[in-house]
Amino acid sequence: MRFENKVAMVTGASVGIGRACAVRLAKEGAKLVLFDINAEQLDKVKEEVAPYTTDVLTYTCDVSDEAAVNAAVADAMQHFGRIDVPSVVVTNDARELGFPNLSSVSTDDCKGAACAVEHLLSCGHRDIIVLGGDRAISDTSAKRYEGCVEAFRKNGLTFDDETMYYTGRYSYEFGYNGMKQALRERKKLTAVFAMADVIAIGAIRALFDEGLRVPEDISVAGYDGLRIGGYFVPKLTTIAQSVDLLAERSFDLLLSCMQGAQAQHLTVPFRLLTRQSVRQITEIEG
Repeated sequence: MRFENKVAMVTGASVGIGRACAVRLAKEGAKLVLFDINAEQLDKVKEEVAPYTTDVLTYTCDVSDEAAVNAAVADAMQHFGRIDVPSVVVTNDARELGFPNLSSVSTDDCKGAACAVEHLLSCGHRDIIVLGGDRAISDTSAKRYEGCVEAFRKNGLTFDDETMYYTGRYSYEFGYNGMKQALRERKKLTAVFAMADVIAIGAIRALFDEGLRVPEDISVAGYDGLRIGGYFVPKLTTIAQSVDLLAERSFDLLLSCMQGAQAQHLTVPFRLLTRQSVRQITEIEG
């Protein structure tokens, strides 16, 4: 096994790409240090990897909480004595960070966001808002914002940051509250692009609570391709990132770096999943 007795740390380990990476590492014999804010889901991942390794430490904390992360890492170092596996940033392009030993695997966030917004525009929507993150602290949000602006520019339209862009954390709560704020401030609105599926789902709940229908009254598109989007009502139109492919490429990069290779930055393709949450509107409606 290629990671036998190696100690690997995985953040966001309870779902999606983080979970897939944790399982893959466990199957290859790694000892795991897992971080996530969802304790219940983290316990499920620990159970899932149990057939492959019982050397698993779990820490329930927000990785944006520096003190909590430092304390957890110190505890893990005391327990295992080391952390062996080099770092790979997943879903963010790390080449601009300039660290010689930091690789990354990501989709093209700019092109992905542009694809989502262009889909809304092609369906006749012009009164659009974007629910996203703080561009000053999130490279992902900055690139997805750039894609939104480019899609508008390409169609001869102007994206007004002050009236069309709402910022917060990538969470259900922000999606819900941001959508409520937009409904208070915008008298005319036909579509929403959410920079994450969790934001989109929160927004759809807010619309439901306000007596509005998706997509009949307001269309909603997301980003990530989370599995829940395919079971939600309505099924969520979204930009899908392949969790399995991102995890596989990340795993291969880790192995390559452990064998002495230089840092690499890979881009994997995305797909636009056109589902039920976006509708075509007519010129009369627009």
